[in-house]
Amino acid sequence: TEKVAVTGEGAHPFYAWAGKELGALAKPRWNFHKYLIAPDGRLVDWFSTPTSPTAPRVLKAVEAVLSK
Repeated sequence: TEKVAVTGEGAHPFYAWAGKELGALAKPRWNFHKYLIAPDGRLVDWFSTPTSPTAPRVLKAVEAVLSK
């Protein structure tokens, strides 16, 4: 692993893409920011740092993507 920029002009291409797809609010502001990507490669949703990976909102979103 390596440390990469997630904001600004030097942002890693993934984070630049995510910001364009879901808007400026979807850009990480701190560690442990989460993105949900569908099997077809669509960026479906994002979850902020304090959101647990097992939070009901996250689980519901994952289940919805997997049921399609």
